[in-house]
Amino acid sequence: MVSVNPFGRRKGPRCIRGLFCGSRSDGWSVHEPTKGGNMGRRKREHKQDLLIHVTAHAIPDRLCCPDQSSRTRFVQLALSASTREPCRVHAYAMMDNHIHLLMAGERDGAIGRMLKWLLGQHAVCLNKVEGRSGPLWRDRYTFIPIENEVHLLRSHLYIEANPWRAGLVEHPNQSTWTSFHFNGLGQKDELLSPHEVLLNLAGQDGDWRAAYRQFMDEYIQTAIRYKSPNRKALYSDPLAGLHVYGVDLR
Repeated sequence: MVSVNPFGRRKGPRCIRGLFCGSRSDGWSVHEPTKGGNMGRRKREHKQDLLIHVTAHAIPDRLCCPDQSSRTRFVQLALSASTREPCRVHAYAMMDNHIHLLMAGERDGAIGRMLKWLLGQHAVCLNKVEGRSGPLWRDRYTFIPIENEVHLLRSHLYIEANPWRAGLVEHPNQSTWTSFHFNGLGQKDELLSPHEVLLNLAGQDGDWRAAYRQFMDEYIQTAIRYKSPNRKALYSDPLAGLHVYGVDLR
């Protein structure tokens, strides 16, 4: 039986909005000076099998996924990118002005190289379709390392509930541009592979997707009861107030 404690608040480093790309303990990014004295960006070398939640935003006057064809093209490019630089993708959401990916690299540095190629190729293709030039993405992607099994489930729910929180659908199962169609409904998606934690949700009937759908339904009901009418979080952490427990994740 899956149950939810709506009043439990996550403590510790910033879970969703923090940028774990530097050495500061408070979770914000750090850019260190180069030897020449100029400020330079720290190279991102994600270790093998490090599971991270990636977010990339379009610049203010652009849409990165304005229609279904651009979303289809992004998934196709992501599949090619994950083959070029071996990565496992477990969840995604493609919103009009930003994207989410839950992923892990199969080699050191694979995620950074994969995302560099993917985001660059998507920008080139979209510019060609729209007959324009210039940047598409706002600065670099942000990422949050997944800390444990519960954090993984919370991230899955957060990513796949994005269209619902934006008021675009009545339930995540109505969205055609997130990974819920795979993780929740069992539809085919060559880009995705289920994470071991989700597979371990299976009960006696062996249906882990039924258990995951129950998580999502309780997430939606809890959000309706304890979050603001526009479906935005009451706290800085979009999943504050939602602690899932009572499931054996071993």
